[in-house]
Amino acid sequence: VSLAESSLAGRLGCSVDLSKLIQDENLTDVALLFSESQGRFVVSVSPQNATAFESALQGSAFACIGEVVSGNAIQVHRAGKTLIETTVEAVLEKWQPPLNL
Repeated sequence: VSLAESSLAGRLGCSVDLSKLIQDENLTDVALLFSESQGRFVVSVSPQNATAFESALQGSAFACIGEVVSGNAIQVHRAGKTLIETTVEAVLEKWQPPLNL
């Protein structure tokens, strides 16, 4: 959900590999996609600031799981398996109506 909301905010797509997450290998794809914890969050950092950002996080558990892409495709994979393949527009069509926007 956080990845989709981030894509909506910038109207840009993303390419993500969830197998790069520090995770319990027993988590199902659905649990990994939708579980929440207070210690996990999504951050978008420009490539030119990535090294400085990662240096600031030394000593903490973190992972670079993907990148923002210039198109509108949202792609999420895990261990070579496609979990989500959609577009920013398709997400927006589902997200807006319940909010009456």
